[in-house]
Amino acid sequence: MANNSSSDNAGLITACLALVACYGTLALVTGVALLGFAVPIDAGMWAIAITVLFAVSTVIVALGFKAHGVPWPALTAIVGLLLISWVMFGTYNAVVEIGSFVLLFAAALWDRSLRRRHAAVA
Repeated sequence: MANNSSSDNAGLITACLALVACYGTLALVTGVALLGFAVPIDAGMWAIAITVLFAVSTVIVALGFKAHGVPWPALTAIVGLLLISWVMFGTYNAVVEIGSFVLLFAAALWDRSLRRRHAAVA
């Protein structure tokens, strides 16, 4: 029987929060602007919030190594974190930004699958 504990989903939940911090904020600011209002956003703080949530998700995925012993989800998330950090604080590239989120979600889903598989066997 699969273990459906909240720790299995923590990586995905924080990945979703990072995604909402990034694109949700953008959608909100754009929507408000279309209504004729300007909402000042500190781009530096926005980038920090996205990166911190991304890093928290990466740490959670990396902690899965203790549960299942497979390093690849953590390494995938770390590559995504390095890429999002480069995009947020270096040279912006939308393709790299989207790719970093794809890597993070792939890593979180992979980690969740491995955690559940390991829990079912144990």
